[in-house]
Amino acid sequence: MANENDYSGANRHVVVPVLHSGSGEVHNVAVPANTPIPEFHDALLDGGYHGEGNVKPPQWMPTPYFDPKVDFQTGKPRVWGPTKEGVVENSPEFKSAAAAVWKAANEGRDSNEAGTYLDGKTERGPISISDQEGHMTLQVPKDAASTIHSHPNHFKGQQAGGQPSQQDIETAKKLGKSVYVVSKSGLQVVEKDGKITSVYSNPDWMSRDNK
Repeated sequence: MANENDYSGANRHVVVPVLHSGSGEVHNVAVPANTPIPEFHDALLDGGYHGEGNVKPPQWMPTPYFDPKVDFQTGKPRVWGPTKEGVVENSPEFKSAAAAVWKAANEGRDSNEAGTYLDGKTERGPISISDQEGHMTLQVPKDAASTIHSHPNHFKGQQAGGQPSQQDIETAKKLGKSVYVVSKSGLQVVEKDGKITSVYSNPDWMSRDNK
């Protein structure tokens, strides 16, 4: 029996970690994706949050606010990889599946998304192509090992990065499977516990030797 799952690059909400000045705790604040930044900043100040140096990029943010060299959750530099033979993301089968998904999405030039699933031998299933901007639904068999889908280069007229969405995180946790996101930023993965890892930062990783 297949599971139908929603992959939305166009989040209804974004989650931003912020530091509360009273308690000293870091809170994850969810806000509508279309909230103007000045309004959000004022609301944080009114709520007792520090005004400088704590608001990190949300999980779907135009490229000018997204630094692919820094993990938006921890603020620490990303460790890029994999660089060794035998790692699944460096296998010809995985790269071929990713390339097929990326090609079906017109290499991110189209506003919709494409995706598929991978079995235990890294063989892909049929590619699904959505008819909505930054959004798709994918049938995933229970025995699938992982899924992979694209994120568009632009969203609602603005440039967009490849950061996995909140929906991608929820899907990984729900399925208990890795959710890969291929984009112009490279390749990122959401593990089944919700952890996000940047696997490749180079957009040509599918066609080059990453040893």
